[in-house]
Amino acid sequence: MVPLKGISKAPESPSAKIFFDFIILSFFSFGLLVVYKFQFASKEYLSLCVTDLNLFPRRGSGWDAAGCVGGCGRENPNRKWPIMKPTGERNTLRVPTTRQTLEPGRIMPPRKSSQISKTPPPVFLTPALDYLGAVTMFKTNRTRQDYGCKRGTHLMKGAALLAGALALAACTSSIPAKHNAATEPTAAGTGQGEVTLVAYDSFPLSEETIAAFKKKTGYDLKVVKSGDGVELTNKIILTKDAPLGDAVFGMDNNTAQAAVKAGALADFTGQLAPSVTKARGAEKQLVPIDQGEVCVNYDIKYFQDKGLKPPATFDDLAAPAYQNLTVVQSPQTSTPGLAFMLATIKAKGENSWQNYWKALKANGVKVTDSWDTAFNADFTAGGNKNKSAAYPIMVSYASSPAWAVNEAGDATTIGNVPDTCYRQVEYAAVLQNAKNPEGAAALVKFLTEETAQKDLVENNYMYPVLDSVSLPEPLAKFGAPSGKAVSLDDKQVSEKREAWVRAWTEIMS
Repeated sequence: MVPLKGISKAPESPSAKIFFDFIILSFFSFGLLVVYKFQFASKEYLSLCVTDLNLFPRRGSGWDAAGCVGGCGRENPNRKWPIMKPTGERNTLRVPTTRQTLEPGRIMPPRKSSQISKTPPPVFLTPALDYLGAVTMFKTNRTRQDYGCKRGTHLMKGAALLAGALALAACTSSIPAKHNAATEPTAAGTGQGEVTLVAYDSFPLSEETIAAFKKKTGYDLKVVKSGDGVELTNKIILTKDAPLGDAVFGMDNNTAQAAVKAGALADFTGQLAPSVTKARGAEKQLVPIDQGEVCVNYDIKYFQDKGLKPPATFDDLAAPAYQNLTVVQSPQTSTPGLAFMLATIKAKGENSWQNYWKALKANGVKVTDSWDTAFNADFTAGGNKNKSAAYPIMVSYASSPAWAVNEAGDATTIGNVPDTCYRQVEYAAVLQNAKNPEGAAALVKFLTEETAQKDLVENNYMYPVLDSVSLPEPLAKFGAPSGKAVSLDDKQVSEKREAWVRAWTEIMS
């Protein structure tokens, strides 16, 4: 306590502090026992048990004292601690929670701070509490009745335990910090509950980064995958009144303006690093997370084996020498597919781009619904889950060659066509009508910070928006920006995108 101005405070010895704390807490304990004996003798008022005191929450879990859904009054035979556990699906997290699920992607609102304990138990108390059975009963999946929390049976036990624990805590806190450093709990965020992120299918955050988010903010993270970027944006718009989650990641500079215009995104007011430049015209809603260049890629080995020169221009893709060799994504569902279509509009002009696509169609171009499908099933230098993959040319990213670097780190099997690159920025945002807007804002901010930025660079092969994060060596050497990427004005794209996609659909159907 800071002494009042102008009044000095005499030094206080640790032993004297311990003595007076013990006297005060003894009176407090006695008072609780008196309350039990005289004030609450009637069983109608004895509904309090030790688990209702919110004294000893499990470290970092954000649960109510008795581990019940909505409190001790409800049964919860299937309660589980909120431990993040990845499933077999890539980067999909299913996070057990103490809150009921209304439907996939929709959760109950977080409890008020008065309902959830925020302070973990001191480490030094854990053995004593386990011995007394206070913590042990929290570890079970029983209901309140199984704990024996019937009216009038446990208030005295709770009072004694409370007084003893507080006395021990007070005495220990009087010891100088250097002798007690090991007992200090690890600092953690104060957020409670779960944040649901709606993202595209290839959302890349590692388990370590998700754990770092939990530690920094206190929130658990649940990821709902919703197709590729365009499909994701459409879902966000269609469900704006009953959103699929709390935050969204994966819209880009060619699609996000539609979500803003539809009123599907809430304002973000958090502080960001200076290098994180807001989207022009949507500064309040969109937060840039990563950036890249959508380019035509090719399989270097394929063209070497065939003795064929790799493509170098848009026109090459429509030439007879490259017939039936190219796979692209649909601009109806995929952000890379949309970016490639926009790149052809930029290159050929609004009066000629449709003729170019007619030529591509005649030359046997294949269209898939997503980047994942094209890269893993069709591209000969990609994931090649489909052993019959037969397309050595694919619309992908300038950074893709870094993915295919050999073990020696001196060569790659994927090449770029720099003259076909189109700039892309991917955004995150808080969803309008989110159940947990505070948690969503914390997540969006976290995605712009160093831990998440490094992870996105290494696992998503995109470029960071944070200046302090440098590219890892393979990406800097083989997948650096082309320096030739073009883009159309975001406003122009927002106004004409639907008409352009309709025209493309008529050509390719």
